[in-house]
Amino acid sequence: MVAQFKFHKNMSISNFYKKTVVTQRLTTLGGSSKRQRYVQVIAALSCAIHPLSAEDAVIGGSAFYQSFKMFCASSADIEVGDRIVDGDDIYTVKGKSTYDDVGGSANEHIKLIIEKGR
Repeated sequence: MVAQFKFHKNMSISNFYKKTVVTQRLTTLGGSSKRQRYVQVIAALSCAIHPLSAEDAVIGGSAFYQSFKMFCASSADIEVGDRIVDGDDIYTVKGKSTYDDVGGSANEHIKLIIEKGR
């Protein structure tokens, strides 16, 4: 028998955020310098990270074993190009979609496509 998962209408997607990561953004050092470095934007972001399916990876033009999808709160300050640091693993944000239900639903979230090792 195959187990069926039912998503209860009052259950929040945030119940599935089991990881805590750091986000970083590339910024210019300032002044006349054109050098850039990554600076921390969010020190502790709760999220869920799952492997991207092989089909989705091919559509996106990336190696599926290095591609992941990440879900987090819709209020998180994350942009394409940012880095996600999860311990020794570093990911680069390649795509972003925001899902905000009308009326302030508990399931508003951001879905990111991230690649490991870039």
